[in-house]
Amino acid sequence: MANVTGGANAVCPYYLREAPLSISCEGFAGEACLVRFASREERQKWQECHCECMNYAKRCPYAAMMDELYS
Repeated sequence: MANVTGGANAVCPYYLREAPLSISCEGFAGEACLVRFASREERQKWQECHCECMNYAKRCPYAAMMDELYS
């Protein structure tokens, strides 16, 4: 994972990994949720605004669903 920084910067506990055009997050029943993007820039913006913020559950619909599941 030498060319990615998402794992090091992610605050969201549901973040699993990234690829050039996608982010994988924890999903229901042990399945991963894959969020796809049209460009690397779009993925990076989403990551910075959702995965790397302390208030991830208020910004990200996937994190909000998982928080609801675990509460």
